[in-house]
Amino acid sequence: MYQKFSPDGHIMYHPNPQQKCLARLTIDLHKHQLLSGGPEFESLSSKFVQYLDTSLRWEVMDNAYVLEDRTPAQKTVSLLSWCMEILVKAGTSVFFGDELLRMDPQLPRLFYEFDKNAWMILYRVPKMFSQNATAPLSRNIETLTAYFRLPKDERPGATWFNQTLEAEQRQLAYMLNDIKLLDAIRTETDRAMCNDNVNLEHLMDHCPLLEAVFFEVLRLKSSSISMRKVIGPTTIGGKVLRPGYRVLVPFRQLNLNKDVFGEDATEFNPERFLLHKELSNSASFRPFGGGANYCPGRFIARQEVVVFIALVLYRFDINWAQQPGYSPEDCRMKSMPKHSASRPTLGIMGPADGEDVIIDIKQRKHDVSV
Repeated sequence: MYQKFSPDGHIMYHPNPQQKCLARLTIDLHKHQLLSGGPEFESLSSKFVQYLDTSLRWEVMDNAYVLEDRTPAQKTVSLLSWCMEILVKAGTSVFFGDELLRMDPQLPRLFYEFDKNAWMILYRVPKMFSQNATAPLSRNIETLTAYFRLPKDERPGATWFNQTLEAEQRQLAYMLNDIKLLDAIRTETDRAMCNDNVNLEHLMDHCPLLEAVFFEVLRLKSSSISMRKVIGPTTIGGKVLRPGYRVLVPFRQLNLNKDVFGEDATEFNPERFLLHKELSNSASFRPFGGGANYCPGRFIARQEVVVFIALVLYRFDINWAQQPGYSPEDCRMKSMPKHSASRPTLGIMGPADGEDVIIDIKQRKHDVSV
């Protein structure tokens, strides 16, 4: 973003002084908004924390993810729907203000359906076979078009960029599968809570176990790819790649490299990132891509995840939902969701169709909102 002052002292914005194409300009605007350290990022971060703080309270939980009110003090919740509803709404409200969700309350569900099937568009699946991607995309485009046609004063609260869910579920699911791990992270993150408010700096800089779990879930569940164009004769593994060829690099194979992550590379073991902190900077660990296309949203994504988890663990007691005919141990083993490894993805692998984590939650007694 370039700016200069007019003769009367007013700021005049010239968002494209280098005459970049729209795609490249949009990337620049994303980076300006999302890269850590700038004033726009700090404002964005503060809005995310405020939205999550308001939404993750017992009295505002709604039927979009609450499956049953078992007692006045206990609810049964779809963990997938809970994460999707809160986090997609958080992103939508923070970036666009409240008007977009008012125009289409179904936007979180539509976004999830599109995100799950967006690979169909990139792989050029014929439209008649890709309705699961094109239908929600078309509706989202219609809603956004109507939104941007509104006068600016009718869509307040948008971020500077616009004037620009699965990882969370997986982390909580792994914690539920290991009560000692859950308790250790709860102890660690409780120290970041003061009078029911989140100390974001403490969460980001002084919760090594939570950070390790975040990295480990990304390592195990990331399945994106990178594409490079061959510009000169290149030999890899005895194969000669000619100029003009395109090479696809599947990050999942990098993330499961036993030479880097050990013989248990296919297993969930966050301790590897605690004992070997250099792994988070390894060339074989690329959950957010790299190079010119290194995801600018990686900082705000991590903040959103750790705040969500810290607030959930601080305010609620959570456990696998008890099911008739199953012991608590059977429920734990039965409830761990399988991921959809056979379906292409643009990032984190989602759960296989029909897979979810159903949990029972209660308020923790120290929650000052009671």
